[in-house]
Amino acid sequence: MKMRYHLSLLICILASISGLAYAQPEWATEIGMDFWNLPGLEADLQQSHRIAVELEQRSSQTLRRLLQKEAVVNDLLLGNCSFFEAAVQFKLLNRDAAHIHASYQLEHPNLSADEACCHGLIEQLRRHPRVVGDAERIRCFERELDALRAANNGTVHLPD
Repeated sequence: MKMRYHLSLLICILASISGLAYAQPEWATEIGMDFWNLPGLEADLQQSHRIAVELEQRSSQTLRRLLQKEAVVNDLLLGNCSFFEAAVQFKLLNRDAAHIHASYQLEHPNLSADEACCHGLIEQLRRHPRVVGDAERIRCFERELDALRAANNGTVHLPD
């Protein structure tokens, strides 16, 4: 008797859920019970996987670029390269990162892309632990940028 009661109750619950899923299919979709849509779910899963792989690649590229920029800044601070050479390296490292060019142009809208890149290098230097708070050292780099500008008739040109 109890078994029949439980079985009847289970059938009623399943029938109610099925009826709701039929009447409001978006509810079943929202809670992940739309088993009739397995091909769509599989396609969503594959798309999510492709996006995750792409994001992982971008993240790796960004990390690699940041580490290389840090190495350039360290070389500059140690005197292993000139400001000009460091700026050229920054430009090359940013070559495939359009978002960096866009942010430089937003920060420095009246400057050429090359000069904006030089300012990006100075900003990175400004945040470096060996330079933080050392206004004279930053002014030294700014004077080097001024010298580059003066040597090229008021513009900065970094080779590709």
